[in-house]
Amino acid sequence: IIVIFCGTKVAAPLVQSCRAKTCFKAWDMDGTLNTAGQVLQALFIGVAAIVVVPLQCYEHPNGLKSMLQYPEVLCFEGGDHSVLLAFGFVIAIIFVIPFFAYCVYGTWRVVNPKASGQGREDHGKNLVRRYRFLL
Repeated sequence: IIVIFCGTKVAAPLVQSCRAKTCFKAWDMDGTLNTAGQVLQALFIGVAAIVVVPLQCYEHPNGLKSMLQYPEVLCFEGGDHSVLLAFGFVIAIIFVIPFFAYCVYGTWRVVNPKASGQGREDHGKNLVRRYRFLL
């Protein structure tokens, strides 16, 4: 507690002096969307891998199928597998498919900057800045 108190007493004047000198610039939409895109892209592969886990099954000699990662869970036999399929479907609808669509849309916008109908000269530069996480 003493360290936190002393740290705030030291940091507060530094932040105030930096604030007076305008060290903190306002965020613009292009930079913010690029940062959000980078974070979501980092999460995308892991989340997409989790979504397909319930679909990875192998067949037993008796004709039943088990999940590859959890052999005790039988595929398409109800119970735990149905719950995992439902969660995977919800995550795919909420995150995987919309982020993939946003990436396709961003790629299309950068490749076809005139298709957006905005006549600004710096529009292409702003688009590349907004969708830089795709490069």
